[in-house]
Amino acid sequence: MREMLRALILLLVGCSPTLHTITLVNQTDRAIESIHVYPTGSADQGSSRGTLAPNATIEVKQAAGNVDITAASAKVKIDDKTNEKRTASGTIPLTGPARVIFHDSNKPSPPALNQPNTYGVTFRVDEPEPEPEPLGPI
Repeated sequence: MREMLRALILLLVGCSPTLHTITLVNQTDRAIESIHVYPTGSADQGSSRGTLAPNATIEVKQAAGNVDITAASAKVKIDDKTNEKRTASGTIPLTGPARVIFHDSNKPSPPALNQPNTYGVTFRVDEPEPEPEPLGPI
C-alpha cells in the first residue's frame, strides 16, 4: 500500500506543470491598472494579476510555454475633451525566469531589453497632431 501511495505521489508531482517567475516592470509614467498573463490561444485571460505604479515591479508565476500578456493603463488626458485608456500586448516564449518591461512607443527603448530573457511590451503613444496654421487675410 505504501509503495502504491509513493508511486501515486511521484506521478502527480511529475505531471505538475513547471511554473516560472515573470517579473513585470512598469517603465511608463502612469499606473497600469490591469495585467493579464495567460497561455497563448486561451479563450480565458483569467483575472488580472495586479496593478503596477510607475517604475514598480511585481512577480507572477506562469506555466512554461508561449504566454500572452495584456495590460491596460490608467486613463490619459489627451486634450480638454478626450481621455484615452491605452492597452498593450505581447507574446513571450516562457522557458525559464523572464522579465517583461512595459514602456511607451514615444520614448527610447529601455536598455535592459538587450538582456537575455527580457521582453518589451509597448504602449503605442500617438504624437498629437499639430495645430493648423491660421489663414492669412483674404
